[in-house]
Amino acid sequence: RAELEGALLFLRELSGAPDGGKLVGRVKSLEAVKSMGGDHCAGTVLLGDECYEATEGFIATPLQGASAQAMLEVLGVSKRPSSGLFEAISQAHYQNPHHPGEKK
Repeated sequence: RAELEGALLFLRELSGAPDGGKLVGRVKSLEAVKSMGGDHCAGTVLLGDECYEATEGFIATPLQGASAQAMLEVLGVSKRPSSGLFEAISQAHYQNPHHPGEKK
């Protein structure tokens, strides 16, 4: 079991400006992005004069007694992916047949 919090994985800076926030390749919770003054919509984040491409997923915090490996097993991932738990949970989110945004 885990507590899930909405999050964004910053993929690239789109406006041509340097990545002043050094966010590319990092994961930030939706609350953290909001507190930084960022606006998120449809795969983009506007933060000041910068615009980022981002993918939505989750940050999972294991509840007491739960391990990260147990969480991965619940998601059907046999080993920890090299890009981290964020992508494993994000993939499970999009493969969930009960999720209206399911990728086919």
